[in-house]
Formats: sequence, C-alpha cells, structure tokens
Amino acid sequence: MTALPPEHQRVADLSRALLILAFGASTTLVIRLAADAPIGRGDLLLFAASAGAIVTALLWVLLLAIARGPAWALVMGLGVWIPYVNLVLAGVFARRYWSQGGRGPALLGILGMVGQTVASIRLLVPRLPPLV
Repeated sequence: MTALPPEHQRVADLSRALLILAFGASTTLVIRLAADAPIGRGDLLLFAASAGAIVTALLWVLLLAIARGPAWALVMGLGVWIPYVNLVLAGVFARRYWSQGGRGPALLGILGMVGQTVASIRLLVPRLPPLV
C-alpha cells in the first residue's frame, strides 16, 4: 500500500475528523430531541447511535462521491436530502465502488439500520426488559 502525499493526508485526516464530529453531533442531537420520550436510556442510546451511524454513513458516501467526480457529487448532493432516496443512492454508490472506499460507509449504514430495527421492535413491544 502506498503512502498518501502530505496534501492528501491532510484531506484524509480532515475527512475522518469531520465524520467523527458528524457522528457525535447527530447522536447528541437525537438524544436531546428524544430526551422526554417514554423509553429507557439504553433504548434511547441505541436509537440515537444508530441514527448517528446512518447520518455518518450518508455523509461518508457524499464525501466519496465528491472525490469521485462532479456527476456523482451532484447526484448525491441533491439526493442526500430526500429521505429513502438517499439510502438507495448511497447503496448504489457503495455497491459500485465497494473496493474503492464504499465498503466502510456501507457496513456502517447496515449497522445503523440494524440498530434502528432493534430500537423500533423494542418500542413496539414495551414488555421487553430494558437494555440498561
């Protein structure tokens, strides 16, 4: 594996920092917005963390699309704002560029969807024991 030139390394570090910040900010925002919801703390954390994972995965795919070229950047830049369409576009992009950087955001997005599914089931079946 070849080392990145210094100017590309700074961009990569900035992208990584942006993704970590996006995950933390989106997770915190969901926790703040749903703090009064009648769910347990563990369920709230699961819901917020999985929502943060989905937002981060979409942002990650958007950054990869921008780096890929203007056509993908335009499609993803417009599509990222449309619920469910953004997930389809991200899935198509990740599948097409799986070996060229699409694997990470795809796996993070899948993990976020699994978390959302578990959180939804726990909300629909209130008799389940609390997570924490």
